[in-house]
Amino acid sequence: MSVYMLNLLYAFCILIHILLVVAHVAHNLMWCRRLKETEERTWTNESIDSIAMKHFPNINREATLKRPILYSNWLSKDYMPVEQEKLRDYVQARLKVLMTVSLSDISLYS
Repeated sequence: MSVYMLNLLYAFCILIHILLVVAHVAHNLMWCRRLKETEERTWTNESIDSIAMKHFPNINREATLKRPILYSNWLSKDYMPVEQEKLRDYVQARLKVLMTVSLSDISLYS
């Protein structure tokens, strides 16, 4: 593959990540803090999808904009998109450790 093609592929990957970050922020700002009604939430999701498809018509919408769009730096040192199941497993493991530490601290003082 030529250097030109590699640069184009890299630029496209960066644009997809920018799209995901914008969709993530828009979704969190509107969904979590302002929207209460189901039709408002549906409209917001449809608007995010239509704007993404307008500016990135060649993406696979179902795969790229699959909800929930989660970003975290807990699974790696970088702020990256994460899968819900992997994040859930990580948080559950951390909570088990926290619970064990908390319970051992309580038994020391009693």
